[in-house]
Amino acid sequence: MCLQFISGYNVITSMGIGLNKLIGNNIEEFNMENFNKINLDIDLFFNKHKRLPYETRLACYSMESAFSMMLEREDDVDRINLDEIGIIVATTYTNLKPIKSLIEEAKEYGINKINPAIFPNTVLNSISGHAAINLGVKGANITISQGDKSGQKALDYALDILQCGILERVIVCEVNLNIQSDDLLKTSNSIISSINESISTIVIQNKPNGEAGHFCSETFNKAETKPNAVLQKIYELKNKLEIGV
Repeated sequence: MCLQFISGYNVITSMGIGLNKLIGNNIEEFNMENFNKINLDIDLFFNKHKRLPYETRLACYSMESAFSMMLEREDDVDRINLDEIGIIVATTYTNLKPIKSLIEEAKEYGINKINPAIFPNTVLNSISGHAAINLGVKGANITISQGDKSGQKALDYALDILQCGILERVIVCEVNLNIQSDDLLKTSNSIISSINESISTIVIQNKPNGEAGHFCSETFNKAETKPNAVLQKIYELKNKLEIGV
């Protein structure tokens, strides 16, 4: 059976972008600090799709960064088939702000005068769609929304796709945004345990014989569902590469 490894990665938190900005050495230490919301000026590092919601642009940037790293590590870029690259986004609350905007417009102007540009971003899979357009990838495009389980389900799905030979590479992006937005959530029973926002992206691909990789398949455990599973993988990478803050 072919092994898998991570060929690209990116992480964004309120502390900044990259492994060197990631607080602590594990999820527990990440959640001990109450720095909560990501508030970065995205125009400084991602001058694309300015009409899209802030959350979507952040996620697209994270996926583009991980994708670019994968390309840089590829010996023969010409052999990369964009038809064989898929995207799986794990998210739950990311589209709440466009939904709120849609409701507010309907109340103010009536349902027949809503700005049509808002609607596409209310759909959960809008992030994965915009990312596919931005990167030009044409493989399976999937969005999973199961609260804390979303990241693990996305990893499981990606491994199934790779191990069955359906695709050669899968970009997995876990988007934990708007998780503590009292003005958006009308319930205190959040299904996201993390108190801090994060966007974590990894590119997973099959490992040809003799090719080196960051991680082999033993590190992808489908037996246990862990919250923030993609961020967990990012922490494993940080510790493996011994990158400190």
